[in-house]
Amino acid sequence: MSVPTPTGFRLWYPDAVDRAFLAPAEEFLRRWAQGDTHFTLHTSGSTGAPAPIRVSRAQMIASAEGTIRFFGLGPQDRLLCALPLDKVAGQMMLVRALLLDCPLYLLPPRANPAQELPEDWPEAFDFVPWCRCRLPVSQRSRRPFFSAFGYCCWGEG
Repeated sequence: MSVPTPTGFRLWYPDAVDRAFLAPAEEFLRRWAQGDTHFTLHTSGSTGAPAPIRVSRAQMIASAEGTIRFFGLGPQDRLLCALPLDKVAGQMMLVRALLLDCPLYLLPPRANPAQELPEDWPEAFDFVPWCRCRLPVSQRSRRPFFSAFGYCCWGEG
């Protein structure tokens, strides 16, 4: 399913996705569209106990712009986020898509998101943040699921 956001770019997600997964993204985008200047985000806890952090809109934009420049991303690119949308990493994917005005495809966190892509989605994406899995070759085309830095991230499981 594809829906426009309050800010104009499109979010894609599977038809059967749990609405609770999308709720943090909807709330974040609502606050962004109304011009909030500060956000309380939550860390994942990967390097310690999960913690709330307060960041400014300007800090989020600066971080997203750095990622965009480093990876050479543009509005023609397709982003995939299979990270929790109530944590920093997932919300930063929203900011990147907002700044790029490019499509953002959302999947709930899974061990292997590439195996559960809806049939009408692309077979490859231009930017996929690390999501604690190995990204396999597309089962439909046998093409790499993700590439960056001029090399492919291959895997079979």
